Amino acid sequence: MHKFHLLPALIILGIFLCGHAMATQEQNIIVGDFNYPPYSYMDKRNQPTGIWVELVQKVIETTENHDFEIRLEPWKRALKMVEDGQAFAVFAPYYDPIGRAYLHYSTPTIAEQVELFCKEPLAKSDLWKERLKGKIISRNLGFITGADFFDNLLKDSVFKILDVKNVDDGLRAMRHNIADCYINDGINIRWNIKRLKFASGFQPSQYHVYVMEKERWAYMGFTRHTKRYPFRDSWLKKYNYQIERFRNNKTIQKLIDKYTK
Repeated sequence: MHKFHLLPALIILGIFLCGHAMATQEQNIIVGDFNYPPYSYMDKRNQPTGIWVELVQKVIETTENHDFEIRLEPWKRALKMVEDGQAFAVFAPYYDPIGRAYLHYSTPTIAEQVELFCKEPLAKSDLWKERLKGKIISRNLGFITGADFFDNLLKDSVFKILDVKNVDDGLRAMRHNIADCYINDGINIRWNIKRLKFASGFQPSQYHVYVMEKERWAYMGFTRHTKRYPFRDSWLKKYNYQIERFRNNKTIQKLIDKYTK
């Protein structure tokens, strides 16, 4: 006669169910860049935060039947997780259907506008582009503006570039008269100005802001592993609907203002 030992069986069953639950949760990861403030970054408690994180949380709250975990990783790893099907979606890539063909893109979600912050006024309207001659413009090392006129002027040596490590160094270069202007994503600059103001009593001067030609839209990029995520298309429709709703009722703009004003 075979004896059935209940305790070991329950332990084995518990391990199985725990592993199954973890696997299910693993399938529903939405991942973002861990170092992309103010869009996505880790707060002092090591918890995901930022404009994109809060926006995705709001979308998740409006959906049912699926549990999601927001996780922040180094950018290349985040993209790889979606490419391999380890994550359901990633925020917030630019639209690149050729270079990142493994992504299925959402509706355009948040517009990132490259802006030029200067100590002194250049000129009104588009004439400011003609007043860059001889200026020193700081930028983060490797930063790409996406503005053809700016890149062409740089090639013609109309102005000089001072490469810096981060936004703090770019703003500091202006404060100490090492650079005349600083170029970066406008939301990023404003968040850092707000952060410096509260952290160290930094009082920014009245910067003069000039907008580059194009805005760059950031998207949610979804995995193409639809066998593993058969609900992808239905959830994508819900996501797109909520993003349009949040844009119309100013929810997205209010999130941006929360981090920059």
